[in-house]
Amino acid sequence: MANLLTNSTFNGIRVATLGSDTNIVAGRCAWGTTTSVTGLRNTIFGYKALYGGGTGTTNTTAVGYRALYGSGTHCSSTAIGAKSMYNAYASTRNTAVGFGTLDAVSSCYNTAIGSCAGAGLTNGGSNTFVGFRAGSTIGDGNSN
Repeated sequence: MANLLTNSTFNGIRVATLGSDTNIVAGRCAWGTTTSVTGLRNTIFGYKALYGGGTGTTNTTAVGYRALYGSGTHCSSTAIGAKSMYNAYASTRNTAVGFGTLDAVSSCYNTAIGSCAGAGLTNGGSNTFVGFRAGSTIGDGNSN
């Protein structure tokens, strides 16, 4: 009974347990169009959430309209909110909560909470941004 919803569509919305029963996917075009997933322990909800996610993505949560939309393999990251980590590429252990947080991050160990917090960060790790647009002008930087 673990795979009752192996890959089903209800009213155009995809509901699936992809790759293994530890990946839960719900939403139109969630996790792109792939049906061959090797990642484990992922929770994906929303329109095009984790749309370009790599097949080895593990321990990742993407909730919201185009959350974690960008390509690459993401590991142990959490993106909650519309366009949270939208252009992120191959991120690891990042946490983004709010609209447009950590928009283009391609590094590790960053935390952003608040609308557009950390939106400008592309490289750099161990940053914490809290509040509306906090750190949005930092492109590269560590331990901010």
